[in-house]
Amino acid sequence: MTFYRKLRSIERDDLLNFSASELISFMGLVTILVMIPGPNTILVAQSVSLYGKKAGLYNVVGFISGLYVHAILFSIGLSILIIKSSEIFQTVKLLGAGYLATLGAISLYSAYKNDLKDIDDVPGRSDTTHQYVQKQ
Repeated sequence: MTFYRKLRSIERDDLLNFSASELISFMGLVTILVMIPGPNTILVAQSVSLYGKKAGLYNVVGFISGLYVHAILFSIGLSILIIKSSEIFQTVKLLGAGYLATLGAISLYSAYKNDLKDIDDVPGRSDTTHQYVQKQ
């Protein structure tokens, strides 16, 4: 029996059969998890403080597009296929690793070429932030 036949054989009522206490517990946990700032929030805060609102907006647009792409893939079932097929999953992992390695190499090359800017040269950095950093 294939995966899809197994999935179709599950009754819808079996999937949505939650007790009130389970639902309340789930909602409480999700609420707490949503309130905790994650790496996206930290990246946006860092980008805005260093490079201004425009860079923060670019980060947010990137996160949202990634979420939409993932949601679309999930809705048409490609996410399940990627997880179930080890060859496709391995290919996706290798492509992601290659992309990250390329970004790292570009970043290192740029840092070597420009000899890293001084903290005073970073756009969007105010004098009060610089004074605070020096006092610490």
